[in-house]
Amino acid sequence: MSLSLQIDRESRCPIYQQIVNQIKRQISIGDLPAGTRLPAVRHLASMLGVTRLTVHNAYAELQADGWVEATVGRGTFVKAGLEVEALLAQHLEHHRHRLHYCSDMHRLLNTGTLLALAYAVPDISLVPSTQILEAFNQIKSDAAALLHYGGQDGDHELRIELTEHLKERGINTLPDNILITSGATQGLALITQTLAQRGDKVLVEVPTYLGQMKVFNVMGVEPVGVPMDEEGVIIEKLIDAIEKHKPKFISLIPNYHNPTGVLMSEERRLAVLDIANHYRIPIVEDDVYGLLTYEEKAPLALKALDKTDNVIYISSVSKTVAPGLRIGYITANAQLLDKFTQLRWATELGGTPLMHRALAIFFREGHFKHHMKRILPIYKERRDAMLSALRRYMPTHSTWTSPRGGLCIWVKLPPKGQYNDLYPAALMRGIVYTPNEAFFTEYSDEYYMRLCFGSQDPSTLETAIHVLAELIYERIELYQPTRITV
Repeated sequence: MSLSLQIDRESRCPIYQQIVNQIKRQISIGDLPAGTRLPAVRHLASMLGVTRLTVHNAYAELQADGWVEATVGRGTFVKAGLEVEALLAQHLEHHRHRLHYCSDMHRLLNTGTLLALAYAVPDISLVPSTQILEAFNQIKSDAAALLHYGGQDGDHELRIELTEHLKERGINTLPDNILITSGATQGLALITQTLAQRGDKVLVEVPTYLGQMKVFNVMGVEPVGVPMDEEGVIIEKLIDAIEKHKPKFISLIPNYHNPTGVLMSEERRLAVLDIANHYRIPIVEDDVYGLLTYEEKAPLALKALDKTDNVIYISSVSKTVAPGLRIGYITANAQLLDKFTQLRWATELGGTPLMHRALAIFFREGHFKHHMKRILPIYKERRDAMLSALRRYMPTHSTWTSPRGGLCIWVKLPPKGQYNDLYPAALMRGIVYTPNEAFFTEYSDEYYMRLCFGSQDPSTLETAIHVLAELIYERIELYQPTRITV
């Protein structure tokens, strides 16, 4: 097998590090098996048009990290018997930028000085704080008991309310089949810890939500991307990935997918369920955006079509009510749910019962339904404003999704542009978005950005898109990275 390198001379990443990263990746996926001889330093330097010192530094780092071994007079070879832990460490290093973007977004969101298009969150000014405080006032008589450790599966009254709530998502279940979690992310972490071990693979749509990528990366689980189109995950690609990678589960966002906003078609849903059942692989459904619908009645959950109880359903109130409540929930078959419950009990003793009870009252008093009726027209107006601004200002050959729900629009920039410094340039102009590399499991030579409209008013959204478009126009030029196979 041959070594294939792509050198980007405009990248902020040093050339020697680009060589290191690409060789490590090709070793990790088996393109460069043990014993493969790497090109001589002089030869590779000549072929790439770089100094011999650059190649020497790359080889030295590979050797120091234990990926290759060098013998005087013979050359440099891919090391035999590489430890799995070394590969996992490299995997985490490769995806460290995702942790960086997550950290960036949380930090920048709280500055109050930027036009934040990066974070898929509700507008803090729309949070129903009055109704939530009223709910807290109603539990004064039970406050002492609710300040004790909670039950292992969460507040019973909240689980009763969620049972009724889930009926509207097409899911018929019982309170005992619901586990309350500290947000949907904790739910995914519990599921991942239960179903997968370090080094295992899971399937995700690509592009995919960077929060779940963060969970997988820090746990040493490898996310394998399955391409999607305007109807959702591509079935043929899903089958190929299952047969090749033997994943522990399939993670999907069928309703208003993050970051694309795509709503999976019913035909795809049925096909995905059939395939997962055939291969006996669980599906994890993330449905946090399912009720944020602007053109139609809210689509049912994928689990509503699940006849075999193979879908593990996750949702939360973070995107609809308030992220600070930190309340999510899981429903699944009894055997799995018990495992998730035991793991959660071992790491977090019952969550926050006081918060759980307040949310139960919020649902019971009808505040949730009233709140949704109030916010949906507002978010629809903001989505429409962003789409209008994109049509007005973005360069020719830019494309974007037109989501019927959710909080995100997925924008693809024209191919002939140099966008390496677009993210910091936008920050300098007071705008923060999330670039494509945070959402892909593999390198993409196309440039995308996720733009979120939930937390800004229409006029601010237009201003932000106008500024972004100006920055993009400045960077549109013919550009081709150096590609070479040696």
